[in-house]
Amino acid sequence: MKIPAPPNALDAHNRQHLCQTALKGAFKEVVDEAMEAGWEEDEVIAAIGLLADHLLKVNAANDELIRLLEVIHQQRRGKPAASS
Repeated sequence: MKIPAPPNALDAHNRQHLCQTALKGAFKEVVDEAMEAGWEEDEVIAAIGLLADHLLKVNAANDELIRLLEVIHQQRRGKPAASS
């Protein structure tokens, strides 16, 4: 399934709503395929939620790691670290 691209100029709240709408069909397809494979709907939806939560945490950890590496790099070059 092709997921539609977002419109260009939108406020953050509207983008979030439109993103949910754009993903709804693909989400339903994944749930339906997992159920056809023998998984229960509730466990599929819970698993997707946990995977999404995990991905958010990994992305946040990666952002923090990049920030810390930049601080170390600046300190090694003798520059004061930027405050966050």
